[in-house]
Amino acid sequence: MTALRALLVALLLGLVASWPGGAEGADPTGLQARLTEEVLNLTLPVTPGQVRDLVALLETPDRVALDLADATGAVLEALHRLPGAVVHDVVYAGPNLAFLLEALVADGRALASIRDAEHPGLFRHTLRALHRSAVFSARAALLRRLTHPDNTTVRLAIVVTVRGQGVPLETSDLDVVRRSILDPESADLAPALAHALNRVIRLYGREAVRILLTR
Repeated sequence: MTALRALLVALLLGLVASWPGGAEGADPTGLQARLTEEVLNLTLPVTPGQVRDLVALLETPDRVALDLADATGAVLEALHRLPGAVVHDVVYAGPNLAFLLEALVADGRALASIRDAEHPGLFRHTLRALHRSAVFSARAALLRRLTHPDNTTVRLAIVVTVRGQGVPLETSDLDVVRRSILDPESADLAPALAHALNRVIRLYGREAVRILLTR
């Protein structure tokens, strides 16, 4: 189904690109942009704002090429680091496991006293312990680079792919994940969970969420 949808989008965009300018004095570029927006809106599971971002990318192929080149470089760099990361994790498996267990205990205590905490977090120590793994850290660094706000092409590709699976992802969600999970300096699961809960409430209503949580 995804392949058929991609083929349909390509065919329709090809038709739009060859669409006649219309009446004399009309702006063919503006007409094509509007038609492209309609095609994307009808064929892809995206929001109007994401459609506008996609249209802007289609109008700047040089930007797309630069984004893809940066993403390719990031993947190659991660693959280059992977063997050394695996060796590192094997050598330090014992200390890393001990640190992870300590972090889980610390986060368990934090959960028990979360009502009294001035700035309650969620699994901060555990996330930072996971970042001690060189493999986990390398993957997180790769995802941070791929989802960087400057790489509009890859960000939109991720969003469109995930939304195609029925998950209402938005580009702003990527920033929350980058800060709360992928960045060891600000690792904290609480903002991500709060953001997800607010999204579910916005989509389905507070009463539906209450029923879901109390079943």
